[in-house]
Amino acid sequence: MKSISLVIPTLNEQDTISKLLISAKNQTVPFKEIILVDSGSNDNTLNIARKYIKQIIVTGKKCVNHNRNVGVESATSDIVAMVDADCILPKDYSEKVIKGFSSDKTVALVAPVFPIEKSVILKVIRGLNNIWLYFLSHLTVSPYAANMPVLRKAFIDAKGFPMLKSSGLSEDELYHRLTKMGDVIFEMDAFLYTSSRKFTTGNNSIINENKSDCMEMV
Repeated sequence: MKSISLVIPTLNEQDTISKLLISAKNQTVPFKEIILVDSGSNDNTLNIARKYIKQIIVTGKKCVNHNRNVGVESATSDIVAMVDADCILPKDYSEKVIKGFSSDKTVALVAPVFPIEKSVILKVIRGLNNIWLYFLSHLTVSPYAANMPVLRKAFIDAKGFPMLKSSGLSEDELYHRLTKMGDVIFEMDAFLYTSSRKFTTGNNSIINENKSDCMEMV
């Protein structure tokens, strides 16, 4: 069985990080390592994280994809799942991700997300987004940034996320590069739950990025 690591970029995530780490520590197949890469939080994020994990890297770079690159490069497993700090993982998330890489040709998964909130409207919106993502994955590749499982070797060979002005463009570009190395498949079972705060409050790492940090190559 392939090994799997978890990479979490953070910036002032004290309200959500404990729920994610608790779910990550209670998987049917344990993560080989859980790596938190912080942009320089000035709240209680790091103190909370230290209660659960040991591998914490502080870059001071306010660029989510820079920190994802650092996290994947620091990992030592076959597969790396990159998730946002406001997510919660189903208890069999790691197991489902590993199964998604059962073919040696698979280099990355396009995986869905569902809202943590009980709002019917948000569930409908997320459901429609997941359906669109499924059909879109047959034409091109556009991952959910909150849930990006990749084969570490392919990620390194692809040179990770390019540092572009838009994080969304960087993610699409990375997955486009990965399609040239192997199969990028839609894996419905590798879902997770995420907050809809980025759509309702604007409070997320991507909006709070420093664009000059994002333009510097790792």
